[in-house]
Amino acid sequence: MPPKKRKGRKGSKGGGGSVSSGQPKYRFASAHKEDHGKPLFGVSFNPYLSQGESPQYICATVGSNRASIYECLEDGTLQLLQAYVDENPDEVYYSAAWTHDQANDRALLAVAGYLGLIRLVRTDTFSNSRSTESEIALWTFGGEPRLDLPEERREYFGDPITIVRRLPLDNCNIWFVKFDVEATFTFLAAGNQAGKVFLWDMTTLTKSTAPIQVLQHSRATRAVRQVAFSADAAIIVYVCDDGSIHRWDRIKS
Repeated sequence: MPPKKRKGRKGSKGGGGSVSSGQPKYRFASAHKEDHGKPLFGVSFNPYLSQGESPQYICATVGSNRASIYECLEDGTLQLLQAYVDENPDEVYYSAAWTHDQANDRALLAVAGYLGLIRLVRTDTFSNSRSTESEIALWTFGGEPRLDLPEERREYFGDPITIVRRLPLDNCNIWFVKFDVEATFTFLAAGNQAGKVFLWDMTTLTKSTAPIQVLQHSRATRAVRQVAFSADAAIIVYVCDDGSIHRWDRIKS
């Protein structure tokens, strides 16, 4: 289908970020709502783009039987670049992940969901490949794939888990909520059922487990299903049960 272009609404009314101490790290930039009105379960930034003097921020959202790609513009808005609609109306996408085809220098987006299919989408043309139903297919762009599993690892169930720290997350008793940690492992963000996103500084958790900022806006009142940081942590995007996308930008010091 032809690419769509649409900008999200920009504004700061009704937006705020309460902080436990110090200055807020992020400010509300804009919100956008997809026209299907169904829950968005996943959001993911493309980490393979240049992060030089003029970085480009591209993210993908998934929900219903649709995958959408947006660009975060300099004015704080979200612009819809492309949308892929699955041919099966019963599909519900739950997750999205980016990879890069080095041989052809192009971005690829993997999406998967309810029907047990993994679709690998070429974002330059939005053509796709998929696995057979309820199976996982492996693609390789060079070399031979290794599909065997050593016998000594078949009975391995992992090392004992050590709980390093427990973080409070109020009003969140549903299981399908995904958090994110930015690339330098400094900030962790997670949302709850009330449309709030809690931001922690992991370098200070030995002193306090209180979030350093709570991102909340009047347009976000439904469960936050996933939070994503851009590669340089300049932008946070999160998606909600009402099909809305919310963008917060880091405050420049």
